[in-house]
Parts: sequence; C-alpha cells; structure tokens
Amino acid sequence: MLLVVFGAGASYDSVPARSLAFSKFWTLPDRPPLAHQLFDDRPQFVEDLDLFPQCKRIVSELRKDNMGSAFEQTLQRLQEEGQNYPVRFQQLAAIRFYLRRMLWRCEDRWYNEHRGITNHTALLDRLDMWRPTGEPILLVTFNYDRILERALEQFGQTFNEISHYITSQRFQVFKLHGSVNWGRQVQTQIVTENRDERDIGRELIEKAAKLTFMDEYRVLSSCDTVNDRARVYWPAIALPVEQKVSFECPATHVSALQEKLDHVTRILTVGWRGTEMVFLELLKKHLSHPVPVMVIAKDGKESTEIGLNFHRMDITRNPEAYSGGFTDYIYNKDSEKFLRY
Repeated sequence: MLLVVFGAGASYDSVPARSLAFSKFWTLPDRPPLAHQLFDDRPQFVEDLDLFPQCKRIVSELRKDNMGSAFEQTLQRLQEEGQNYPVRFQQLAAIRFYLRRMLWRCEDRWYNEHRGITNHTALLDRLDMWRPTGEPILLVTFNYDRILERALEQFGQTFNEISHYITSQRFQVFKLHGSVNWGRQVQTQIVTENRDERDIGRELIEKAAKLTFMDEYRVLSSCDTVNDRARVYWPAIALPVEQKVSFECPATHVSALQEKLDHVTRILTVGWRGTEMVFLELLKKHLSHPVPVMVIAKDGKESTEIGLNFHRMDITRNPEAYSGGFTDYIYNKDSEKFLRY
C-alpha cells in the first residue's frame, strides 16, 4: 500500500504552467503561500486581514524575514506568551479566522489560474492506473487548502461530509492539520439567534481562552460560516507553530490511518519538510517495518535533509531524494519507477 504525504511545497508548485521561476507574489499574486508567506503584503491578504484587527499588533513580527522554521518559532513563542498575557489567545484566534478566509479565497483565485490542470491531478492519474484492485492509496496532507480534493473530484470523489474523506476504496484523504472548509463544534454555549456570522465570530475570538470544543467536525459552505444547523463551529485549522502536539482532525480519521499504516509498503512525500514529529512518531510506531521512501523537494540539499529525518526515525533505511520540485517530478518519466507496484 502506498502512502503519499503532501506539504506546503506541493500546493506552491501545484501548477505546471506556473513554474517556480515565477516565484514572487507580484508575478503570481494568487500562488498558494508557504508558511512564512502567510502574512505577505499582498493586496488580497491585506483585505482579508482588515476583517480581523485583533491580530494586527503581531503581524509585523510575523512579516519579518522568517524563512521556514523561523516563522514557526515566532508563532510558537507568541502562543507560549498567552500563559502570562491572555490577549495572545484572542490574537491567535483571529489568526485562525484570517487564515481560513485568506487561504479559501486565495485557493479559489488560484483555481481560476489552473482550471483543474494541476500536478496533483497528474500524479493521481498515474497512481490510479497502477493501483492494485481493491487497495486504496493513502493521501496525507498537512495543507489547509482544497487543491487535493478538487483534483480527486475528477475521479468521482466528493467531500460533502467529513466521512467522505476516509471511506473511498480508491483514494483516502487524511487532513491532519485540518482544512479551510472544516469547522470544529464549539461546546461552550454561544447565543446565535438574530446574529450574523461575523458578530458570532467576534465573540468566539473574544472568548478564545475559555472556549471548549467537541470532537465533532463539519464541512462548511463558506469561509465566513461559524453558525450551521444551530451549532457553532471554530475554524478547524492548526496554527503553524514549531512544536505541534496534536492533530486538528477527527479522532476517527487518526484511528483509520493508524490501522492502515501496518500495510504501507512505500512512502512518497511531496513538498513536505518532514518536521512534523507527531506524524513521524506515528509512522515509527505503526509501520510494521522500515519502508522505501522517496522525497520530492525543491533542491537536493532540502530533499536529502528530509530523507535523513526519515532515516533517523528508522522509518526507512535508504531514502531516495528527488530535487527539482513537484512540476519537474511530474515531467520526469524516470521517476515513475518508484511509484510502480
């Protein structure tokens, strides 16, 4: 059984007609951002940020020239400061609401660029051709966007309910850090009668430090939805901090993934930095033995470092590194040998 892991680099390099050569946001302002670009000074991002002024006091720190883990370290520090400075909880809650709206709208505009012609679709087509009958392919993504789901719609899969993600016998999707269109049910009593979505959202941000949640998730219809079927929902997306201690998805999804990991025979990663220790520990615990791993990253140094992370965790013995990014991998037919069963 094949496991494919997608990270932010897969969304960033998702369109073959929009290569990495066009990497500056003023060239392609709707390219999905990497983690350290989530607060870029793009006009569309600023427009979304204006709706959540509670977090503006910390945006300047998040806009520093923070690359990769440095950005996540900054966000980690801000989160830890909440223990002594409770206003941080409101600011970080506002960031969740901002990220949901900004990424939802950014992805919609990006779709208008590619119209469904993506590297995700091309990769899934090859995997579907080689997939053993009756054996699903496991797709783990740490991305909040719906680029993967939109690609899978071309294979007849729908994602109108949370259960739809993990029940297909073709491709099963595990969004371990949540999704822009997911809401987690708020257990704390919130009055919703005669109130609009944004008013309820402001109350959720204000009460962020005291809210409690249920392990109930719903697929929501818009980036502003917090009140659905008389229930209140919190943006189900994990903050991109350095040390994540849990997943932001239903417990049933994690259990379903754990049960299948024993059958995994190889792992392909695309645009994932390999630093999610909770997930790496999960692999180490539930894989029956070390398996072959292929790492796709933007350059040789990065792909080699990611492969070493797998090796140190004893997930693989001899990781293979592929440099050049997602688009290059799709165009390179020599790379297909790893995918064949």
